[in-house]
Amino acid sequence: MIDGQDDVKDGLVFGHIDVRGPNAQASSRSRDKDGGLGIQVFVVLPDLLDGLGTLLRRGRGTFNFTDPMFSIKFKLDKRGNLTISHRRTMIDESTPEVVAEAVWSAAEEFTDRYLDHITEATDFTTISDTGEIQNVEIRPRVVAAMARFQNTLNNLKS
Repeated sequence: MIDGQDDVKDGLVFGHIDVRGPNAQASSRSRDKDGGLGIQVFVVLPDLLDGLGTLLRRGRGTFNFTDPMFSIKFKLDKRGNLTISHRRTMIDESTPEVVAEAVWSAAEEFTDRYLDHITEATDFTTISDTGEIQNVEIRPRVVAAMARFQNTLNNLKS
């Protein structure tokens, strides 16, 4: 979470995603002294968790997490190796369980610290598949994505 944001009640707050591995690291931070604008973490967190969770349940394939400020690629091969890369640079290669646990730990730490601060309805909209504008409530969306990802993680462990 970027410091100095007084109003987090609607969940539309800015922060950064940092991914570190033994080979490289990637971040949504810019080279500016303050790290730049950042991304709306609560808006994109469900997309990250659901996309990675789907890849892990499928057991093979690729998931590209993309935000206008940041992108990361997860590739799960048939041997069970999960590669994480950013702009053609491999950050890490590990087992799905290790990656899922790391992502879960970071998401849980973030939501444990900030999710309770969302106390108001979010003025955030999206376009549905049918072309309708829909209001999106961030808090229940994040809670549901966390539950789905935790189920995926538990299934990987068993």
